[in-house]
Amino acid sequence: MRPRTHEDFEILYNELEAWRLLETSKIHEANLPADVKQATLKQLLHKETKLLQTIDRLKIAANHENRDVRIAKTLADMSNAKRWECDDGSVAGPYTRPLFSLSVSLLVHDMMKPHSKPFKDAASEHENTCL
Repeated sequence: MRPRTHEDFEILYNELEAWRLLETSKIHEANLPADVKQATLKQLLHKETKLLQTIDRLKIAANHENRDVRIAKTLADMSNAKRWECDDGSVAGPYTRPLFSLSVSLLVHDMMKPHSKPFKDAASEHENTCL
């Protein structure tokens, strides 16, 4: 069983509690000496503690998995094209710059790089002289 939801863990906790009550009643109904009964109850407590730790580990793993699923879903929702319905029933989307104008602006940016080199050199020389 791979519990993932809050309800799954509630079922596990309820089953553990039912098991503990059944085992405790068996121990109390048995005609055991007090020291044996005490040792048996101690073993039962140890088993219950181990099972609770296992449930907690499962809960941590489920939280990580659920978190990853939520992040993936959010990213998928964010990457979908945005559309809005207008009053007239038409659907409108966002305006994005054409690819051509974007490529032209990147080209101009690349052309300006060689001209900025002398300024960078002068700035680094100034920093070296100030130190």
